[in-house]
Amino acid sequence: MEKRFITRKLRLIIDSTDKAYTEEVYAKLYHWRSICRKASNLLMSHYFVLEQVKDIMYFTEDVKHKLADIKTDELGILSTSKMNSGYRMMSGHFKGEIPTHILSCLNKRVVSFFNTYKADYLFGKKSLQNYKEDLAIPFKGTDISYLRKCEDGISYGFKLFGIWFKTSLGRGFVYKRDLLEEWLNGVRPLKTSMLEIDGNKIYLIATFEIEHEISALNPCVIAELYLGWEYRVLLHIGNKNFTIGTNEGFLH
Repeated sequence: MEKRFITRKLRLIIDSTDKAYTEEVYAKLYHWRSICRKASNLLMSHYFVLEQVKDIMYFTEDVKHKLADIKTDELGILSTSKMNSGYRMMSGHFKGEIPTHILSCLNKRVVSFFNTYKADYLFGKKSLQNYKEDLAIPFKGTDISYLRKCEDGISYGFKLFGIWFKTSLGRGFVYKRDLLEEWLNGVRPLKTSMLEIDGNKIYLIATFEIEHEISALNPCVIAELYLGWEYRVLLHIGNKNFTIGTNEGFLH
């Protein structure tokens, strides 16, 4: 079985009738989002500078160094691991203003993105990622607690960083409900997910792990492709024909 991940967007509502409290929660979420943007840009610059440290610092020729923890590598120049150095930097700036689990998730996301494009950054093929104000707030799936079905039998409620939310499923209700039921029953654990804020709307970008069974290929089934004029590609499988693209689309 191959492990795969699916992401679903769920509308969330602050589970409170207290208008003052609701406004306070919105202010807190917007503040956290602003910190996420600042922290992400700081992290991106931080990891880029680490990669360039030998070019911007004045070392003698006999000095050897690695971006590693000196406790585990005698050539290391860091007092901790490379990834943890970013987390320490963020903690120094934002600890006490935002849950530390958000900073931890943010650090992992940024360092993963940076490592993916590191060569392009270092050789000037790509500019450093610039995170903007609409950045989503990441968190661990285990940060959600007290997951329950609401009294209406349709919505689901939970607590995240001390804030009570409930879902508003909207379109695709049946499929989303099945996922939430599996999550509620412990069958489908929630992985690292995000909170997205759009005006006065809050969304949960929920990521679930699913098991994908790889189907064995049947060597007797042959797919044949032909180039055509009216349709750019003609696909022939058994006694069935399929078309891909159009002449107008190709010319456009």
